[in-house]
Amino acid sequence: RFQVTSFSSDWRFDTAQSVRLTEQLQKCGVDADHAEIHSPYGHDSFLLDPPGYLDRVNAFLSPDAG
Repeated sequence: RFQVTSFSSDWRFDTAQSVRLTEQLQKCGVDADHAEIHSPYGHDSFLLDPPGYLDRVNAFLSPDAG
């Protein structure tokens, strides 16, 4: 099971790459989802707390998820 998250301002690993990754995982039968989080912080967004990001990660990691 995979959770792929991209950030709207990340130019290093842009949303299009994340969408392609998610599609390829799904083609292989893997349970994978993708969401883009709006953030002005670029690639470093994962180090911060843009709205919705930590909620998404927490929901994925919760014991009753999946």
